[in-house]
Amino acid sequence: MREGSIDVDMPISVPDPSASSNDIHHVFAHNALLQVRSNNWSSAFEDAKKSIVARPSVMGYIAKTLAQIGIGETEEAMQVFDLAFGHCNPKENNLLLLIKTIVLFIAGKCDTAISRVHDLIADSRDDETTYCCIQVLGKMYLMHGDYVRAVQSFERGEGLASSCTGSDLEIISLIFGWTFDGLDIMVQRYHCEELYDAGRVEEATETLLKILNTFSEGMRSSKVTADWVMDLKRKCIDALEALGDTADSSGEHDNAIARYTSALSLDPSNPIDIFLKRSKARASKGLWEDALMDANEVIQRDPLWYRGYERKHAALRGAEDYGEANNVLLHMLSIIGNSPDGEIRRLLTNYTNPRETIAAIDASIREVFSLCPLVLIDVTTGQLCNAQKRIQMFKSETPFKKLVSDTTMTKIDRAYIRQSVAKYFKWIMFSHTWEGQEPTLKDVNLVDSVWKLDESPLNEKLRLFCTTARDLEDGYRWAWSDTCCIDKETSAILSQSLISMYSWYERAAETLVYLADVLSSAELGDLALTKSRWMTRAWTLQELLA
Repeated sequence: MREGSIDVDMPISVPDPSASSNDIHHVFAHNALLQVRSNNWSSAFEDAKKSIVARPSVMGYIAKTLAQIGIGETEEAMQVFDLAFGHCNPKENNLLLLIKTIVLFIAGKCDTAISRVHDLIADSRDDETTYCCIQVLGKMYLMHGDYVRAVQSFERGEGLASSCTGSDLEIISLIFGWTFDGLDIMVQRYHCEELYDAGRVEEATETLLKILNTFSEGMRSSKVTADWVMDLKRKCIDALEALGDTADSSGEHDNAIARYTSALSLDPSNPIDIFLKRSKARASKGLWEDALMDANEVIQRDPLWYRGYERKHAALRGAEDYGEANNVLLHMLSIIGNSPDGEIRRLLTNYTNPRETIAAIDASIREVFSLCPLVLIDVTTGQLCNAQKRIQMFKSETPFKKLVSDTTMTKIDRAYIRQSVAKYFKWIMFSHTWEGQEPTLKDVNLVDSVWKLDESPLNEKLRLFCTTARDLEDGYRWAWSDTCCIDKETSAILSQSLISMYSWYERAAETLVYLADVLSSAELGDLALTKSRWMTRAWTLQELLA
């Protein structure tokens, strides 16, 4: 030990009669500190006095100060402490001043002590002293119950920890029995519990996550630490889920999503229900991709739980991916039907199997096609499509998949199905007078589209018909022209077409008339119409009647 320094090397022990006269004052001083920690104030006071009598020293005066505070002589104690400065190495004045503030804190003058530590930090000229003062300040705030400032203090010291030895903290630990290892985690724990108890669950969750992210291996292996972390996690998860439920039922879907997300950030042991609830809340906001992601999380964790597929089906429908939604529904119905739980199997009555819906749609298609033209022009592509091709197109497109999806959540609505099928396949008829070599079915098929026919007035007339049909307010997809929609080279088809043509006109959504000899709509009056060549053709009367 060097003269005039704060010595912490002597072990705390009962005074050894064989100790040399040079060391006996340290033995008494350290033993006095031991008595202080045990609240044996009178014994501590006596040993401290013996130390000072043997030889005045810093540790002797500190021990006597603490003993006097313990027996209620605070003012006298502070006077005694000042004598320690006369036996201190000048380089250790800052440490002694810090120790004095701790003595003040222990004496109950907490605010004064904390204020003085702030002053010492402001006046510090080296990192070691600053770090020591910051740690002591955090400890004081912790003991004072001000967890927010305690957390801030320890966070402030994090940047200095790697470059400081902490030797001054060891001296403080010896004198006062204060520990500093893991204090930052401890204070955050207290702060976290305080926030939770105050109902500030989101803030408690943020603090808990910070604790989890800074866990050392030693803390992870500690059963005590693991137990309180798991308990607090469970309480925060339950509280956040309940807050999310309340927000969602009140239509506050953004708040619900935020609560569920916070709960999931704590990595619950069984997150399936929370994922399901967040998927539902996200769907309520139209966040279909996010809702789908949550549903997939549920399916990945439990592929045999129907609820995950239920949420996935809802998300896919919202995203208008009706084909995949129907596939998911089929899989879900299979899982429900194979469940050993009778209550779950009874859920099948809430749904219509897509296969049954498709059978009802097929029946409506047959009904529609029994009364519609054999061949129609697809005005979008310009191709000629027979019945089989039109049905194939329908079943590959969104309207069909949506129709299947719409009618699987309820009992089969055959009227709605007939209306939807008829709407998709509705057609417009073209009425005109032949003017020469009109484009035939063979001509169109040869180039695969009316849009690819050669440039000619008659070909342009057909294209104008298709363009007009497409651009009308109702936006027709299918159109019929007697020039190219009848296979005149096949007598059976030609005969059937002639017989059915009246009903085709009758059941068409509209008929578009082309008057080649009327120059403009301004001329279209009774006289112009009666003089038009279109009025002289044989089919005009039937078309008008139809």
